[in-house]
Amino acid sequence: MRYIYFKRISITNFLSIGKKPVEVSFKPGLNIITGKNYDKSDRANGVGKSTIADAVHFALYGSTIRDLKKENIVNDQAPDTLCQVELEFTFQENEKVNECKIVRTLNPTKCYFFVNGEDVTRSGVPQTTELITKTIKTSSEVFQNSIVMTINNTVPFMAQKKVEKRKFIEGILGLEVFSNMLLLARSDFNETKKNIDIEVTKQQETERALIEATKQKDTYEENKKKRLNVLYDRQKNNEQELLTLNNKISKFEAVDVETEKKVRDAIELLRTAEKNKNTVKQSIQKKITEAETHIRITKDRLKKLKKNESKCPHCGKDLCEEANIQYEKDKNEFNDLISKFEKVLEIEQPNLVQVNEELNKFDTKLPELQRRLSNFALQRKELESITFRKEQVDIWQNQLAIDIQQLESESNNFQTAIDNIQTRQNEIVSAITALQERLDIVENAKFITSEEGVKSFIVKKILEVLNARLTHYLKRLESNSVVTFNEYFEETITNERGKECSYFNFSGAERKAIDLAMLFTFQDIRRAQADVWLNLSMFDELFDSSLDEKGIELVLDILKERVDNYNESIYIISHRKESKKYCIGGEIVFLEKKNGITTRITNYDVS
Repeated sequence: MRYIYFKRISITNFLSIGKKPVEVSFKPGLNIITGKNYDKSDRANGVGKSTIADAVHFALYGSTIRDLKKENIVNDQAPDTLCQVELEFTFQENEKVNECKIVRTLNPTKCYFFVNGEDVTRSGVPQTTELITKTIKTSSEVFQNSIVMTINNTVPFMAQKKVEKRKFIEGILGLEVFSNMLLLARSDFNETKKNIDIEVTKQQETERALIEATKQKDTYEENKKKRLNVLYDRQKNNEQELLTLNNKISKFEAVDVETEKKVRDAIELLRTAEKNKNTVKQSIQKKITEAETHIRITKDRLKKLKKNESKCPHCGKDLCEEANIQYEKDKNEFNDLISKFEKVLEIEQPNLVQVNEELNKFDTKLPELQRRLSNFALQRKELESITFRKEQVDIWQNQLAIDIQQLESESNNFQTAIDNIQTRQNEIVSAITALQERLDIVENAKFITSEEGVKSFIVKKILEVLNARLTHYLKRLESNSVVTFNEYFEETITNERGKECSYFNFSGAERKAIDLAMLFTFQDIRRAQADVWLNLSMFDELFDSSLDEKGIELVLDILKERVDNYNESIYIISHRKESKKYCIGGEIVFLEKKNGITTRITNYDVS
């Protein structure tokens, strides 16, 4: 149990309070906050009594109960001046007492929090406010409905919306943990579902990647197989060709070198003889040509010789005797020369025929020998060609063996990629399985923390206490109504005739009795259930309207009992002069307002 004891508050430049601080030390007992408004003659309204309740709420949560805008919180006569509320309290837990102090300001907006003299202020105002709320274990909604009753300024609990009432009751009963757990479970469920969807998408992507990688691998393997088949076929063809070449080589007759040499020597002799014969032939042809030329020339000269027949007319004597003698001489000489060369022809022409015949024999023998010699060369060339081809095929076979070995042992990245994808798939499947298991757990957690789960069981047990305490206080306040809540915190109100009614069917006094019964019930339940107790209660204008003297008496009995039993500091805000008689064991906080500024005075007259 954590005990919260509010000790003191100091208020400066806040709402109607001016630069002079208004300080209140919270004391056990029934305390009265009242005052006088000198700005409105003989009036007690508008003094600023409710400001103290607003200031307590502002110090704790940074806002007023009336939820005023910040610019309306600062005193309007000094809008640019520092607005400050200091609240001191202790919280006791496990027999350890911790002294706490809150200093919250506007102009500038700041919030400082001290515990046992140590500054524990957080980085920002919201973070510091959150720390304060955790320290007192009381939310603003719970504070407004179980610590402070400001009926004239705020909406009564029973007049609030169902959602607001439900949220508040869960806070009072400490059941907000289930709502928070449900929200967390829903958030976790949605996040887990989202993660499952992400993983499923990844799984689909990896499946597509696996199909693509497998397809690429199959294509690669198919192409590799085709390439190997081509190499195997070439290797097989080369083996067949080598077998054929080896057979040819084994059956091939070696060249007869000696015979080849004889043929070559014979060709050389024939060529030499032919050359010699051609030389003889040329000589004979020359002689024949010269003889024929001389015969032709001599015959031409012979034809040109003419005998002179001239005689002397007188004596008949031959006039060209000497010339004719020379003619005969030349004629004979030419004929002798012709005969000489004709004899040369007769001798050389048969020689030429004989030489030509011999040369013809050479022409017949030489091609045959050359053919035989060419056959030897062709034989040698063919053997060389076969041998070269065999060597070339051997080289190709060796290279094919290397290529086949390399291709057969060739590794590819597709299998590695497939293995990686499959590993990733297994990881994704494991992740989906784990997420699905978590989703099932979260689904169960959602049910457990939902209205139908454990919360329903706990609520039903608590409702028995809540409805019993509520009935107890309604009876003590002599209310003519009965109020009960179901497990969904939906109220049912019946009148004295047992007829179900609306909260607004009752009169103001009857509604106030219900509100007070609710307040007292919430305080009891909170003390018993929420593991926290606050010493402060504030009632704004509790006795100023609706309640008659009997109603006030009944309420006072309950308040006195609470002071006696729990040593509470109860502050009743009232503008009635007779309210001083309700001050039992406490003090009267008297405020007065002049010129728009509220101050606290100690010398006062409430008569």
